[in-house]
Amino acid sequence: MKPILSTALLALTGALVAVPSFAQPAENPDACLTAFDPAADYFPQKADVEYAENFTVAYHGSYKVVTVVEPSPGAPSETYVLLQCGAPLPELPAELAGAPVIEVPVATIHSESATHFPMLEAIGMIDRLTGVSSAAYTTTEAVIAGAAAGTIIEFAPTFTIDVETVIDGEPALFMTGGFTTAEHGQLADAGIAVVANAEWLEPTVLGRAEWVKYIALFFNQEGEAATAFDAIDAQYAATMAEVASLTEGERPLVFTGAASEGIFYAAGGRSYVAEMIADAGGRYIFADNDDTGSTGLTDIEVMLDEAAEAEVWINANSAYRTLADIVADDPRLAALPAAQAGAVWNYDRITSPGGGVAYFDLGVLRPDLVLIDLVKIFHPEVMADRPFTFYRPITVE
Repeated sequence: MKPILSTALLALTGALVAVPSFAQPAENPDACLTAFDPAADYFPQKADVEYAENFTVAYHGSYKVVTVVEPSPGAPSETYVLLQCGAPLPELPAELAGAPVIEVPVATIHSESATHFPMLEAIGMIDRLTGVSSAAYTTTEAVIAGAAAGTIIEFAPTFTIDVETVIDGEPALFMTGGFTTAEHGQLADAGIAVVANAEWLEPTVLGRAEWVKYIALFFNQEGEAATAFDAIDAQYAATMAEVASLTEGERPLVFTGAASEGIFYAAGGRSYVAEMIADAGGRYIFADNDDTGSTGLTDIEVMLDEAAEAEVWINANSAYRTLADIVADDPRLAALPAAQAGAVWNYDRITSPGGGVAYFDLGVLRPDLVLIDLVKIFHPEVMADRPFTFYRPITVE
């Protein structure tokens, strides 16, 4: 996460968000039950999961059964019982005998990933965040300010969880970033509720964004999450519709990535980036590639041959500011038609002094805004009245 961003920059960020910011506090759901009715439904607002494939939820009157299918790559599923505060523990079926029971709504949360912060803001629960891995890599103002003021602690500034710091912080919930570590087991042994969040394993961008509904489950904020996500989903669909009728010849050829130590890393053909290039009305040069993440090309000449006809280059080296920077890095890349035409773009328009990039935190929740940026890049005449949120051009001069 990072030092505090200027008020002006944060105001600009808000202005770029075309649908509601969802940052208004939700109705306080903190009251525990003082009387229990076994026939009552204590969760009248229920999550309806449409795109996300890596978590499920089932409602049972006074408790929810939440399952993360793959908590980290290759790991077995994990299931949690979320019990309405004040309700007695029900008789659970045998398959839930070992599942952690977590009273909801939770009062405080420690989070390992900056992608969670915009989602907490979206459901009005950012004030429940009391611990983060580091305050160096986020653009979420409330987190930056909280870390500076000492109201939000940093429990892994060197990338390893300080177990004692977390225990001393006494969070009601510790949410992982999609990887399993030995420290998670130590925290669970100390009585802290540890739950997985692996939104990054979702195969689609809307699936990732829909994890706002997962986070909301622990705060009984399903209604707020649905409102936030439905607006994102609608704007994404409306933006896709703007370019859906374009012919193949009207869709620019696009390539992505940057070189590092002799290897050119491009987005895989089944990655989020490839998905959004297609949705934004572009054609990806590596669309036939099967990688879901990045793909490394050890022979840069292969990439240069593939990119020779490309009209646009996105997600380039973040150090690039002008064509001269590309020339200094690799004259072969600078000679590509996209570079010569000034059609090189990067996603770091909004950053924080600590090195955070909004594309990597806010962008997970707001693929609709990322898509608008890409449509503007590929088809500037289509959305000429819309400002850029995440992307900036690398200039020729």
